[in-house]
Amino acid sequence: MPPDRPLPSRKDFTSKSLVRLPISSSLGSVCSICQEVFNEDHEPVCLKPRGHVFGRECILVWLDSGRPNANTCPMDRTELFRIPASEAALTTRPRRNAQTSITPTQGGEITGVNGTLTNAGCRRVVLELWYETWGFFRDAEMREVDALSVDEGVLRGVIDGAIPRGMEVPQRAWGVLVSIGRQMLAMHSEAERGSDALLRSELLAWAGELGRAGIEILESRQRT
Repeated sequence: MPPDRPLPSRKDFTSKSLVRLPISSSLGSVCSICQEVFNEDHEPVCLKPRGHVFGRECILVWLDSGRPNANTCPMDRTELFRIPASEAALTTRPRRNAQTSITPTQGGEITGVNGTLTNAGCRRVVLELWYETWGFFRDAEMREVDALSVDEGVLRGVIDGAIPRGMEVPQRAWGVLVSIGRQMLAMHSEAERGSDALLRSELLAWAGELGRAGIEILESRQRT
C-alpha cells in the first residue's frame, strides 16, 4: 500500500479544499451545520474529499474555532488538516492568558472595523457560542448538573470561550451575551434538536442583538 499523504496545513486546506458550488445546483438543499437553505447570502461549498456540503460561513467558523476537533469534518470527524504543536498547546490554556494581537479578519471575512464587530464578526461569535454552550450542556448532563440554572459567573466563563482571541467584551454587552447563552442552553435541552440545529433565522437575530450592543474589539493584555 502506498504511504498515507501528509495532512495539509489549515491555510492550504481552506484555500484548496472548499469548493464553491453554484447556488442553482443546491436549490432546496440545506447546510449540514445550520440546517438552512442556501441562497446568495448563504453560499454552498463542498468539502473535499468528503463531499459534504456546508454554508461557507458555517464551515469556516468550525475550522477556525480553535477547538481540539476543529481540524475534523463536522459530519464524519475525518481529520482534514494538521494542527501545529504550538497551536495545539494553546487550546489547553485559557484564552485570556495568550499573548495575542487583534486579527480583524477570519476565514477571509472582515470581522472588525474601527474597533467594532462587523455583521460577519457578530455571526461568528454567535456560532462559536452555540458550540460552546452545546459542549457545556453535554458536560453538565454527564455530571447531573442543571445547565439551565447555572450561576451567571459560570455562564460568563462559557461565553468567554466563544470570544475570539485578542478581543474583550465591554461590560454593557455582557447582559446581551448572557441572555443569548441562556436561550441557547434552553434550546439544547429540547430533545428533538441536535447540537448543530441552529436555524439561520436565529443566527441572524442573535447577531443583530450583538451588533446593536456595539461589542468593541479591545486588545487583550498579557497577564503577569
